[in-house]
Amino acid sequence: MDVAVYYDMCSAVVDAAFENPVVALSTEATAKSSADEMKAKSRSACASSVLHQCDKMLRKILGKVIQETAASEREKEAARLNEARLKLLRELRLDFSKLLPPEVVADLNTEALEEALTKQFELTLNSD
Repeated sequence: MDVAVYYDMCSAVVDAAFENPVVALSTEATAKSSADEMKAKSRSACASSVLHQCDKMLRKILGKVIQETAASEREKEAARLNEARLKLLRELRLDFSKLLPPEVVADLNTEALEEALTKQFELTLNSD
């Protein structure tokens, strides 16, 4: 083949590329802001989740009880309490409306939630 043919072919490819540029899927800034928006939505959903709030509150209750436990018994007691926490969370996942009053769930009032969860946690602990 002649050099002119190669030149014409290369020139045609370059011209076609200029006429049909590839659109970037996302720029770094767009991708970062999109990721930040998704994280914010996820955090918001998680914060407003009844189960998430219950888990946080149960961990707080657990921490208080463990601090009041004698140092020599902490590890054993922590395992027992955590098992009860996980059991209660499983029950809450199935149907938290049976275990928690509707007014507590409606606005996630933290004092009422803590009171209701403490009661349910004690019931769960004593059921074992």
